[in-house]
Amino acid sequence: MTTYTDTYFTRPYTSQDKGTVENRIGVIRRFFPKKTDLLLITKNDVKLVERKLNNRPVRKFNYLTPNQVLQQNIALIIWIYKIMINLRKVFFLTMMLSCSSGIVFCQAVISPLELTYKQVDTVRLGLKIFYPSGYKKGDHHPTMVFFFGGGWTGGSMAQFEPHALHFAAKNMITVLVDYRIKTKHKTSPFECVKDAKSAIRYLRQHAEALGIDANKIVASGGSAGGHLAAACFTNESLNESTDDLTISSKPNALVLFNPVIDNGKDGYGFERIGEAYITFSPFHNVKKGFSPTIFFLGTNDKLIPVSTAQNFKKKIEEVGSRCDLFLFDNQPHGFFNKEPFLSETIAKTDSFLLSLNYIK
Repeated sequence: MTTYTDTYFTRPYTSQDKGTVENRIGVIRRFFPKKTDLLLITKNDVKLVERKLNNRPVRKFNYLTPNQVLQQNIALIIWIYKIMINLRKVFFLTMMLSCSSGIVFCQAVISPLELTYKQVDTVRLGLKIFYPSGYKKGDHHPTMVFFFGGGWTGGSMAQFEPHALHFAAKNMITVLVDYRIKTKHKTSPFECVKDAKSAIRYLRQHAEALGIDANKIVASGGSAGGHLAAACFTNESLNESTDDLTISSKPNALVLFNPVIDNGKDGYGFERIGEAYITFSPFHNVKKGFSPTIFFLGTNDKLIPVSTAQNFKKKIEEVGSRCDLFLFDNQPHGFFNKEPFLSETIAKTDSFLLSLNYIK
């Protein structure tokens, strides 16, 4: 079989030219020492060593095992393949073969840019920014910012990575935001709002350098993350002392996945918010000029009554703004994270953003 792969040979007796190979040899010799008669080694012996090596933590993989990394990348390849089929969009892939582990890695063409947008004491909060493949310096793209869910208590930036990759392929810049949470930072929901607003302000402040169209910023999130996206527009009172308050934290559009937007006495989180819900709760702070919004909710959501979503839509429309509400029969909280609803909600978001001229 012709592989069209360049082949190189090291100089004789120069082990420093092939450090990775020497490292692998050193590891294998722990099982098969020098002068071992290879004729005595069975296929089962080789398989046993292979299993041990592929299931031991490796430092360069952040102490995951090679098998774990392989499964992660297989999942990524499958996801990208589904996107290619569903959208008829070609994703160009770069394949790298790691000789040291025998694992094939798959990476999207554009590697995300990782930045710190805020530091509080010793805590650094980051952004992961994805650019469209055709991005050029000097361009200014509509930008979509994602806040993960988790009740202001837990969660991961990775939740909305499929969405970020999808909309980056639609010629948007997409951003995953980290923010302080109770389990990791011992913080309250109020710090979450401060961080979300800081993130939007950071992107606007550095819009020129980052290639962002500061007048076309979409905030999105699920559950508590959806609350943060909406609160960036509705909340006026919670701001980090280090923020430049002359820079607006208000998004130009909202994409909300079962957001906990009512934090009043009969809503979500009142036991943690208390009477501060009057300014904290997006439901209670809809005002003229509210950003165009798309809202996804399952009718079997135990945290958000359908009536809350319907009344939120009514409030937005009463002040002359737009709210597209989509209800999914018998679906629970978090339904949008799984197929077929992942694809369905993304497709509806495509149409919404197309109507705003944010994508083509």
